[in-house]
Amino acid sequence: MFPAFPGGMIPIVASSAASLAGVLISKAAGHSSSSAGNVSVDPKEFERALNKAGGSRDRHPVDQQASDLRQRLLQRPELEAAIYSQPAGSVSGVEIRADGSLSLQTSRGPVAVQLGSASRELAQSLYAVSAVQGVAGTASLNSATQSPLLLSLQGVQGGALR
Repeated sequence: MFPAFPGGMIPIVASSAASLAGVLISKAAGHSSSSAGNVSVDPKEFERALNKAGGSRDRHPVDQQASDLRQRLLQRPELEAAIYSQPAGSVSGVEIRADGSLSLQTSRGPVAVQLGSASRELAQSLYAVSAVQGVAGTASLNSATQSPLLLSLQGVQGGALR
């Protein structure tokens, strides 16, 4: 019935989707379709708008998830106790590894933190979300898949951890 394409009916579906999207965009912008049919849409402009809308929608929940996980991790009793046991101002960050273990970055060198299973799982979740998405606010990761994640504590006050 349809000509044989290696991709099936993809050109027909793409054309239909672009046409329908053009009508919806025009209606959303306050323009109405002409009585002669659908409004034509510049394919490049449509693609840019679609990519922009899709990209911002996909990143926001991941950024929010990473931020929530970071805040929850910093409020874990084990981590708070480890930070407060160090001299004031000596802790600059928290290094998280893929297995969920972490250490404080202090002026005297790294200090390992013993975590319970719930805190370790939380650290693993934060590592996974940050490593996969390259979330802003965390140190950039090296190309190695097991590179530690460094959370900076610069500007975090003691009260912000509680």
